[in-house]
Amino acid sequence: MDTSVDLDGRKASAAIIFRDEDGRFLGGTSASFIQSSIAFVEAYAVRLDTCVTIDVGFSKVIVESDNADVIFHIISKTLLVWVSPTIEGDILGISAPFPCFYFSAIKRACNKVTD
Repeated sequence: MDTSVDLDGRKASAAIIFRDEDGRFLGGTSASFIQSSIAFVEAYAVRLDTCVTIDVGFSKVIVESDNADVIFHIISKTLLVWVSPTIEGDILGISAPFPCFYFSAIKRACNKVTD
């Protein structure tokens, strides 16, 4: 998963790539919207990722993001004050019933979506 934000034009986009345990491409999706907060865009992308993985039927999921702050707040179940509580609540609510739903912060250089 990765995002892009044009702070001047308030345009944002999120791209999500699905890979299997061997790194093989399974599919992907993207979304574009108006927003100027990087944290909001990253949290929105995590929610999009969470929703789509459930919709396509994946049951063992690792959501990787290079935004450690957003991932930390999701894992610790604390709200980011500058992100919509609805988005974070959705992420936690949607993923809660699945025992194999893991959120991981990775270094930007390791984010394979950008490759």
